[in-house]
Amino acid sequence: MASQQHHFTLPDALAAIRRQPAGTHFYAHTRCELPIAGDDGKVFPALASVHISRAAALKLARDLLPESFARRSGLLPCGIYTSDTPESSYRGFYIG
Repeated sequence: MASQQHHFTLPDALAAIRRQPAGTHFYAHTRCELPIAGDDGKVFPALASVHISRAAALKLARDLLPESFARRSGLLPCGIYTSDTPESSYRGFYIG
C-alpha cells in the first residue's frame, strides 16, 4: 500500500477531493477522549476513521477550514492511500 500525506489549502483540498476517481473511499479521521471509569479526570484517547461520501468530504473540508482560517494560510491535512494487487484495487482519501 502506498501513501501520500498532504497539507492542502481550502481550494486545493476541494479540488483534490473532486478529482479523485470514481470508486475512491473517503474517510474522516476522528479523535475522541473516552473517560476511564473510577479515574476522575483521566481519559483514553481513541482514534477512528469514519467512511463518508464525496459530498460529505467536501462539506467536511469547508467546515474544518472556514474562510477566516483559510485566509490566514490554514492547511488541511489529508492522506491518499492506494493499493493495487491482482486481487483488488483500493484508493482511500483521508481528511484530518
